[in-house]
Amino acid sequence: MPRLTYNGRVDNIQQNEKKISPSNPDIVITTDASKQGWGTERDHHTTGDRWSPAEAEKHTNELELKAVFFALCSLCDNVRNKHIRVLSDNTAIVCYLNNMGETRAYNIIAKQDLAICLGKK
Repeated sequence: MPRLTYNGRVDNIQQNEKKISPSNPDIVITTDASKQGWGTERDHHTTGDRWSPAEAEKHTNELELKAVFFALCSLCDNVRNKHIRVLSDNTAIVCYLNNMGETRAYNIIAKQDLAICLGKK
C-alpha cells in the first residue's frame, strides 16, 4: 500500500494559519431557512420573515446565505469589534463562512445582501 508523504517544510505550518473562530465568541446567532422563509435567534430574541414568491424559487443555499445576512442585519446591527459565531445547519454555508467568503459561487450573492444590509442603516 502506498504511503502519503508531505514534501513541504514543517516550520511554515504556523505561519499559514487562518483563524476564523476564536474560542469564546462574544455573540452567538443561529439561522435557518426553508422555501417558506427564514428565521434567526440571538439571546432568546428571534426574528424572521417569509420569502417572496420569486425568492422562494432560489436555490436553498442562496436562501440560507440570505438568512445569515438578514440575521446579522437585524440582530447585530449596532455591533462593532465583536466576534460573532453563526450557527447554521447548511454545510455549504458553514464552508463559505469558514473560508471567509472564498467560495466564488456565493460572493455575488453575499455582496448584494451586504449592500442591502448597509443600505438599511
